[in-house]
Amino acid sequence: MPPWISLAALLVLLAPGCGGGAEPEPGPAPAPVARDARLVPDRETHDFGAVYPMSVHTTTFDLVAEGTDPLVVKEVVRSCGCTRGELSVVEGDTATRVELGREYAPGTKFRLDAELNTKGKSGRLRQTVGIALDDAPRGTVLTLYADIAPYLIFDPPDLAITSFPERDAMPTLAEVMVRARDGARFALETAGASDGITASLAPTDPDDLGQAAEGKMTVQLEGGPRLFSRSFKLLLATDAPHPGAEPEEDGSPARHKGEFLGRITVKSRFHLPADLPMGEFTGGLEVRRFSFRNLDRSALVPEPSAELYADRNRAPFAWSDRFRVAVETVRPGREWTVVVTCDPGPATGPFSGVVGIAVDDPEEILWVPFEGEFAATNP
Repeated sequence: MPPWISLAALLVLLAPGCGGGAEPEPGPAPAPVARDARLVPDRETHDFGAVYPMSVHTTTFDLVAEGTDPLVVKEVVRSCGCTRGELSVVEGDTATRVELGREYAPGTKFRLDAELNTKGKSGRLRQTVGIALDDAPRGTVLTLYADIAPYLIFDPPDLAITSFPERDAMPTLAEVMVRARDGARFALETAGASDGITASLAPTDPDDLGQAAEGKMTVQLEGGPRLFSRSFKLLLATDAPHPGAEPEEDGSPARHKGEFLGRITVKSRFHLPADLPMGEFTGGLEVRRFSFRNLDRSALVPEPSAELYADRNRAPFAWSDRFRVAVETVRPGREWTVVVTCDPGPATGPFSGVVGIAVDDPEEILWVPFEGEFAATNP
């Protein structure tokens, strides 16, 4: 090799593909070098502890930029619409909102103002606020916790009823004790109705302001059964202020509320009175009537029949020679009237028994108790 060939020329002569005159194919682009930058918080989690529903809670995280390279904030993300996070740069006593994409030198101090809204949430709550960095191997994730505990506590906590007496009055489904958390005194002001369910409220040992540490809610069914199953929700309002919650619809300050949930499943397919008061029979032929109807809209019922018994064990009725019972059809397969006719004759004194109504299933008997009295004036 001649001594004048330079090292550069040698590299050209030895380069692969030089003899063909083709341009060398470019190699893969070099991998970007990750920034040595990270955002270190004073803590990674914050637990608000026990909080009320429909309330807003805030906390502040202090952070500092560490590493040898400038730090660039790409975005601030949150796990849920109930969470907010605003990142600021702190210089002395001044905090200004961070500029996304701008370089911040190591040692820069930051502050994240985090907010958690418990509206529509229940139980143990976990939400996060994340800070993504540009060209950094990892960002920063801050986690918020809260235990959402209602202001009002119910005993029992909810209501599940599989059957109940069928009657035209307002049968009581349950009596529920209501108390405020932490022994606070309050007054129950309203309880909304829900699909035929009503509630009345009464404080226990109220003071001069009508406030008490607990109260009783009586849950009732309005107008007898109409559906085979239903779920309901009663919303109870108190006079206790609820700081941090949205104002009422009329603009007044928010008050604490509580939701009581229940479900009813009706086993019987028929609606009939709970009993039949016959009163006095003073002589001559007298008639008593009551109606019942089929609640199952999906099926018609064959014409039922009725008998009088002494009890639900179908023991013979002692005064069967004085009574007759018949079933009249009001709407075929849907509604009927039971007609009880009595000719007391010389009988005197009280009497009682049950009307047994046989429907399409021979084993299904509808029972209506009755009682009355033969007056002494009967001839």
